[in-house]
Amino acid sequence: MDADSTKALYLKSTEMGLKHRNTDGKVLLQAYCVMSNHSHQILRYTDGMDVLSRFMRVAHGEFGRVFNKLFNRSGKVANERPKTVVVQEAERSQMRAHMYVEANPIRAGIRKFENLKLYRFSSFHFYAHGIIDEFTQLLVPPDWYLQLGRTPEERQRKYRSLFQAYLKQDETKPEVYLKRFFGEALWCLEQWGKIRQSLRSVSTAPS
Repeated sequence: MDADSTKALYLKSTEMGLKHRNTDGKVLLQAYCVMSNHSHQILRYTDGMDVLSRFMRVAHGEFGRVFNKLFNRSGKVANERPKTVVVQEAERSQMRAHMYVEANPIRAGIRKFENLKLYRFSSFHFYAHGIIDEFTQLLVPPDWYLQLGRTPEERQRKYRSLFQAYLKQDETKPEVYLKRFFGEALWCLEQWGKIRQSLRSVSTAPS
């Protein structure tokens, strides 16, 4: 199995997770990019973290099962547990997180902006060029994207422009990434403050 086949298997496993009876309609895939040794996804989910955990168990379990069967092996396929990051609801933060995911092939040096649409394991070719295939048909576009224009062509044109601006201005971004949170610095610090307060409450609760 070559690298592209492995990436396709990962996305097919993602589809199984999305359509599983315990998660169908409760987990929405908004963006993705599968690289050779890791992947990124932006997901919107309802009914709490439990439904997200179920989705990941199904998707990653299916990927591991088929991968091991194809290579006649057993045991874990992934070296680490998935890392989940909460993105601030602010439109700008949502947009930049989305573009961060899709810019992975550019940062890795395997694509340039001019031919990024040829990388079929990223959602970029849907949002920037309207290409629908077996994987992009799984996408549920976020609200901020739908507001970019009245027609698909308008939205795609605007998205390409915004994406190019993102690539040029990435080093001056106002958002920060603090382990579990992505958004404006003050918002991230507030989220960590809530976690610390919660932990203090637990540690001082009577037994």
